[in-house]
Amino acid sequence: MQSLTNYAVETLGPYPFLEHFIQEEDFLHGYQTETAIAIHTTGKEGGWMAIEGELSPTEYVNIIHECVKRGCSIPRVSVPRALAKQLQLSTRSEWVWFLKLQPYPPRALDSRIHKVVDNSRDKDITAFLKIASPKASALPGVDEIDFWLLTEIDGEIAGSIASTIYPNRHAHLASLAVHPSYRRMGLARELTIRAIQESFALNVNGVSLGVYQQNQNALDLYRALDFDYEIAFTSFDLDSKG
Repeated sequence: MQSLTNYAVETLGPYPFLEHFIQEEDFLHGYQTETAIAIHTTGKEGGWMAIEGELSPTEYVNIIHECVKRGCSIPRVSVPRALAKQLQLSTRSEWVWFLKLQPYPPRALDSRIHKVVDNSRDKDITAFLKIASPKASALPGVDEIDFWLLTEIDGEIAGSIASTIYPNRHAHLASLAVHPSYRRMGLARELTIRAIQESFALNVNGVSLGVYQQNQNALDLYRALDFDYEIAFTSFDLDSKG
């Protein structure tokens, strides 16, 4: 097992989640085996270890022990689904990460969708998300968001999606939501495609999003949108100092 001190100089090509999503300024340290990379980063919850590739339970335990020796706390760890099935830990969530590396071909624009790049609609979006998606992963005025796309019908917000562009020119989409009165009308699909196009127009190198495994409707939607990567993860709560 090799210790990493700067993930930016490592070859992460075979590991698209780490290459596109982990930010250099969040990096603390990492570990590399012949078939996997584990990276420990800072985060809202004090620390996060993300592992991608094929790793045995023994290698996983060794990595956690090495990290603890450095004095780090790991409240959360995300591992490939296959490894998670072999570990006797309490599951926090199961989710799937999607990555798109190229924009879609040009297409007609839905005139009901418009972009918001300031805070002028924060209250409206917050009120909408309380109804359409109470557990939305990104909120205006709380999370760093570069733009929102809103679908408006008869003067009301019918759908939303947010895009955040990180310093490494990676865009991540969140808070895709459609009002209950306007579901099954194709709005989620239009918002997702438009958000990907608008993000690539800002010179990003990839656009990603994540969805909980149990959200079958969302999984069906994204799988029909020709993403380049789909990687299944399981996250655990892991207090390595406890």
